[in-house]
Amino acid sequence: SNIIAVNSTFCNIMGYQPEELIGQHERILLPYDEEDSTKHKIMWQSLREGAFIEGEFKRLAKNGKVHWFKGTYNPILDLNN
Repeated sequence: SNIIAVNSTFCNIMGYQPEELIGQHERILLPYDEEDSTKHKIMWQSLREGAFIEGEFKRLAKNGKVHWFKGTYNPILDLNN
């Protein structure tokens, strides 16, 4: 799924400018060990089914440093789900 918006705090922590992330696939932020993990696949399947996901997420900054975030993923649905 592509990134549609980011906030300045996230960008500052991760070392990106908003335009470097918006429109990119969210995998740009995933550590290599999570890209094809079962956990990640289950998360996206749940989102496709309309569930929101809350938890702690490991993400990779532009400089390669790993950061942990507590947050939520929420599906954004149109009239056709």
